[in-house]
Amino acid sequence: MTGRFSAAVLGLVLSFSAGSLSAEGTLSGTATAVDGGTLELEGAWLRLFGIHVDGRESAIGWQAWLATSALIARGPVACTPKAPERWRCLTAEGSDLASLLVQLGLALTVGPAYRYEETVARAAGSGLWRPPSRAGR
Repeated sequence: MTGRFSAAVLGLVLSFSAGSLSAEGTLSGTATAVDGGTLELEGAWLRLFGIHVDGRESAIGWQAWLATSALIARGPVACTPKAPERWRCLTAEGSDLASLLVQLGLALTVGPAYRYEETVARAAGSGLWRPPSRAGR
């Protein structure tokens, strides 16, 4: 490579990295919630690592979407790849978004990552773990 070509390529890489993609593959910026467990950031859909969230057509999925939307509306998120097509995303305050959804009882754990949070949500009767209503009895 010539010196000018190398400098031009380096300049492009640096200008792209300064935007939303770091050298480690972290994407950061303003995101929108596609559903409770998927964000759209810089045109990419990022599925949250370690959890399963119902789609918006279910009541709990709708609540998860609303919660995710509110949590990411506070400021930019930072998402790091954790597994193929799965991302760990931090809110503007630095909280793990998937962990928060599990704590609220709006997501199920997939694997060991958020088992403790799920146990606490179950014990508290949060979200998915809320006892059925006994109205009419």
